[in-house]
Amino acid sequence: MRIFILEDDSPLATALVSVIRTYFREELATIETARTLQQAREVLPIFQPDILIFDVKLPDGHGFEVLQYLPNPTIGKICFSGLPERELIRDIARYGVQRFVSKPLETKELVQELREVMLEVRQAQQAAFLQQAQENRQDATDEENKRLRARLVEGDESPIIEIETDGALIRLQVSQILFCEAEKNYVNIHCEGRPEAVRVRKTLNEYDGILQQYGFIRTHKSFLVQMRKVIRLEQSVAHFADGRKARIAEGRRAEVKKVFAQTRI
Repeated sequence: MRIFILEDDSPLATALVSVIRTYFREELATIETARTLQQAREVLPIFQPDILIFDVKLPDGHGFEVLQYLPNPTIGKICFSGLPERELIRDIARYGVQRFVSKPLETKELVQELREVMLEVRQAQQAAFLQQAQENRQDATDEENKRLRARLVEGDESPIIEIETDGALIRLQVSQILFCEAEKNYVNIHCEGRPEAVRVRKTLNEYDGILQQYGFIRTHKSFLVQMRKVIRLEQSVAHFADGRKARIAEGRRAEVKKVFAQTRI
């Protein structure tokens, strides 16, 4: 954790640094201090703290003013003051300050409040990381879908999907795809006339939304099948003309059987 202390009283700032280093030796990465709002404005964008501890009353302004210069919304915020908390409650709520500690500071209270804020910050950072990762995956999926759909032109008798695998660009006619099979972080695309499946680092869900309009259905959580290519059904297996097989989940058998019958008409 990177902690920034904004306090104009040098002895108090030194005492705060000592307490934090004593009680949070394992959690602490580094501490930076400033005595004025001006110093904080200059240092905060560079230092990038995880937690800000600040005094409300400063020589060059109100301590809450520093919050507008925070570079990250997940930064934890602890303020302290000799004023009663009720007089600051509006600003505390307005600026999203997690904790208020009264002066004179008591070590036990400060340590407890800081420990709780550290936990909240870790949780917020983890949530932000997961959200960003999800957005990145979604952006990549959306971009891939746009590129694929550009080749899946409505009314085209032989729509094509372009697949990048092992540094090569492969074009496959949708009409030649028998089924797609999920295997961990990959999808194996089985096609007519290709003895070996085309292996691509994607998820089956990415192809599911694209190929459903061409008669593909999920027969199993790991199989996406073009039902027009199925020549025979068994209880848990769909058979293709070249001898390949796709699994059918028990809960999907009725739907698969119904779609298979429709393709025979």
